[in-house]
Amino acid sequence: MNISYWKNRWEKGNTGWHMDHVYPLLPKLWPQFNLPANAKVLVPLCGKSIDLLWLLQKNFHVIGIEVSAKAIKQLERNSSLFFTCTNRKGHTVFEANSMEIWKDDFLNISPDVIGKVDAIYDKAALIALPPEIRKKYIPHLQSFCHSHTQILLQTFEYKQEEMQGPPFSVSQKELRTYFNPNFEIKLLYEKSKLNEFERFKERGLTSYFIEKVYQIYPK
Repeated sequence: MNISYWKNRWEKGNTGWHMDHVYPLLPKLWPQFNLPANAKVLVPLCGKSIDLLWLLQKNFHVIGIEVSAKAIKQLERNSSLFFTCTNRKGHTVFEANSMEIWKDDFLNISPDVIGKVDAIYDKAALIALPPEIRKKYIPHLQSFCHSHTQILLQTFEYKQEEMQGPPFSVSQKELRTYFNPNFEIKLLYEKSKLNEFERFKERGLTSYFIEKVYQIYPK
């Protein structure tokens, strides 16, 4: 599974993961971070998420990274924003107000280009990646962290052998192998979602399907 897979899904409109409303746990859990106005928030694999606009409305500087030009155009069309397109250090960047969307593979964007950030919002990004890419993604994510950076990270847990990802199952044990010993991992939310995703049952899921959301920050 590579970048072309996700580009093809966007081109075909096969984006069943997209939510047409703000992720309900974002306004509920985000205030716990106590971030100041204009704090830099990184949103990898951002798509056309409405959550970007929510963060912008809360006076944060939002930095999204998305490989699909179609997703970025749809984000602009679904908002009141008007993006200007610039080239920054060899990368295409769409900017509007205090938001910038970098069109590229997240793994191709370095903190030398964007800089360190105050927070990272990972909603459906890590769980979109197979194990071999997750092993690259997490260290890269950490490279954007200051000593005070906080991460809000959503995962799902289920028996991987019952259903092919995405979304992939990512356990708390797996997270600890990535983030220990330099980060704290705090579970903020946990709920069974098996009965809310009938389409996953059609794909073979039968045992359990648990959504978990974590706060992760450097020690």
